[in-house]
Amino acid sequence: MFYEQALASLHEVRMPEYKNRWYRIKNDGYLDDEQMDYLRYPDDFVSTTSNPLWGWLYKLPQFLLVPLLEDRHTKKEKHTFYLSSDLIRAICEGVLIWFYAFILLLPVVLFVLVPELTKQAAVGILVAFTVFFAISMTFHRGTQHHHVLVGLCAYAAVLGAFLANLQGEFTSA
Repeated sequence: MFYEQALASLHEVRMPEYKNRWYRIKNDGYLDDEQMDYLRYPDDFVSTTSNPLWGWLYKLPQFLLVPLLEDRHTKKEKHTFYLSSDLIRAICEGVLIWFYAFILLLPVVLFVLVPELTKQAAVGILVAFTVFFAISMTFHRGTQHHHVLVGLCAYAAVLGAFLANLQGEFTSA
């Protein structure tokens, strides 16, 4: 059973990644031509990366993937390219920051743009976005439960305080 779980955790190797690895093995001369004949299909390789994002990157068109994400410090080789893990990590972190900024700011924008929300609707928005925030935080690798709890409490407190101030502002006007 442990082996089945370990095999299930390996990520699929897609055709561009297969070609990249195949040419890398061929260029480095690890195998002779007869042995290379055994590596004919993407299924002949497994991806042991811990992050499934690497496999999805190879779904990008190669004319976008190579110029944008190629590691410029590696030597150029025919038919192979190396992706910059630092650049990919920075892009992923940037996308996550914008995603969380969107999650954090959308209920605030809703509260400001729709001041005639009933208390039930406002509490529903607050609860829905708090739950959505908590669920999205749990998808991060290595996130511990107490970090999610602290982030969740801080997020709910800020939204609750903002909602209370906003409703007090509209009721006094």
